[in-house]
Amino acid sequence: MDSGRAAFEAALATVDDLFRHDAGKAMADWFATDAQLLWPEEAPIIGQEAIGQAFADFAEAFETISFVPEHDLVEVAPPLAVLIGSFIEVRRVRATGVVERVHGRIVYAWRAEPERGWRIVRAMTSRYAPDEVEP
Repeated sequence: MDSGRAAFEAALATVDDLFRHDAGKAMADWFATDAQLLWPEEAPIIGQEAIGQAFADFAEAFETISFVPEHDLVEVAPPLAVLIGSFIEVRRVRATGVVERVHGRIVYAWRAEPERGWRIVRAMTSRYAPDEVEP
């Protein structure tokens, strides 16, 4: 399996695209089996299956209208890589129809696995501004 920078960037683009399209369960395939997802004010979500369920629940609660990530720092030193970035997500709350603009930060730690290629081992998000409600 290719563990170089080009393969990493392709994996990252796929993950960003899956999030953009509310592909919750498919995102879990890009996490290592021992991965941890760290969302604000939540207990760590541990393991690929639990992460898949968390993303599926998220997609059930919110419709992503747009997701624009900024990859501010990307360091690739196979078999490890780290990304620090920010994002703006516009999403609709499915239960109410309210549209929110979320300003957040993300930190990913990746590992190149021999059989599966690049996989996320830790993902942490936070907010850097209050959510905005769009008219």
